[in-house]
Amino acid sequence: MDWLFGPFMDRMVVLFTRIVPFIILGVVGANILIKFGLLDKLAFLSRPFIRWGNLSKESGAAVTTLLGSGSAGYAMLAGFYEDGFVSEREVIITVISGTFFGYLSHIPTFYLPVVLPLLGLYAGGIYIVFQIGIAFLITVIGILLGWRYLDGAVTHAQKEEVNEKVVDRWSAIRDGVSKSIPTLKKILLRVVLVYTIANLLISLNLFDEIIHYIEPVTQIFGLPPEVSTIVVVRIADVTSSITLAGELLADGSVTPIYAVGGLLVGSLFSMAVFLAKSSLPNYIAYFGPKLGTKVAIYNFMTNIMVTAIAIYVLFSFI
Repeated sequence: MDWLFGPFMDRMVVLFTRIVPFIILGVVGANILIKFGLLDKLAFLSRPFIRWGNLSKESGAAVTTLLGSGSAGYAMLAGFYEDGFVSEREVIITVISGTFFGYLSHIPTFYLPVVLPLLGLYAGGIYIVFQIGIAFLITVIGILLGWRYLDGAVTHAQKEEVNEKVVDRWSAIRDGVSKSIPTLKKILLRVVLVYTIANLLISLNLFDEIIHYIEPVTQIFGLPPEVSTIVVVRIADVTSSITLAGELLADGSVTPIYAVGGLLVGSLFSMAVFLAKSSLPNYIAYFGPKLGTKVAIYNFMTNIMVTAIAIYVLFSFI
């Protein structure tokens, strides 16, 4: 039972101190934005994506919010979906289109302070360029899907935003908060339940067997043994794999291209593990079992395809 008071409790603390507050902020903030007619101001950063991808202002606001917090952005989008402001199809396309914005938020918090010191300027720079490039290409795919499958019609929330005149500031805030309560009850219940179950499975090491089945597959790429080690470690933990790649680079065991390639191949295989451990449970928690599963699968397939293309491009330089 030591696991109960170790990593399991640590992750539950993260849930209630970091994730839940941002979910509340995202849902309540979205409703207050509507009351004040501020969706246009929040969505201005993503306006080109809204226009080209036929996304609504609600989706644009959620995408922009991903720059600050993934939890708040997805919670905001889930709130709009629960209230009937965005369709199921638009939710899927918005999640795909928001990938680049989500990655940008990691540059000052992970890529610059962690990746560059561990991999060095050259290899670290290549890795960051490829990761950001992958995210950008996924977003472009999302925009193309929106251009093809969304009609860009004005939603109920946009009509409400145009027609509603805010007279009293505090009254608008109270209305926004009260309107958020039913949505928060649905989302928070799912988030806590699904997160707890996934946390329990992780703590019991029930996902470890997946790694053993993936390890032999790295031989398909004809990677050197050292690079295969990076791949396997990347499946288990991203920071540990970057640390290992940096050590192998330092002693000359691998080249920068092979080090970055090992990390990308590892990320390709880790997506299956990530889907089971995090992506699928999280999307189900935000959007419910049916839509959450669709979002996870479509996002997974898009990531697999684009990452495979990036690996092919990288290894073409060897």
